[in-house]
Amino acid sequence: CLNVAAMDENEVWRAFGGHPEGLNAQEVLKIRAEHGDNQIPAQKPFPWWVHLWLCYRNPFNLLLTVLGIISYATEDLFAAGVIALMVGIST
Repeated sequence: CLNVAAMDENEVWRAFGGHPEGLNAQEVLKIRAEHGDNQIPAQKPFPWWVHLWLCYRNPFNLLLTVLGIISYATEDLFAAGVIALMVGIST
């Protein structure tokens, strides 16, 4: 990095094999043949239920779910409702 910082502009262009005007058509074709098009492969989006699970599965939500189940089992419905609301908001 320090070597490049001390170089003249033309030396930097030569060091990296570039031109101030950019690549010409022949260079573009050569690089495309060697490396392919500059395209990112498209990914199929996750189904909604997979996306929901990926958002849900963190330790905070899992702990709240366990506490909500315990609250529901001990018939503390208000606490279970509040905990369910917290899980819904944090997901």
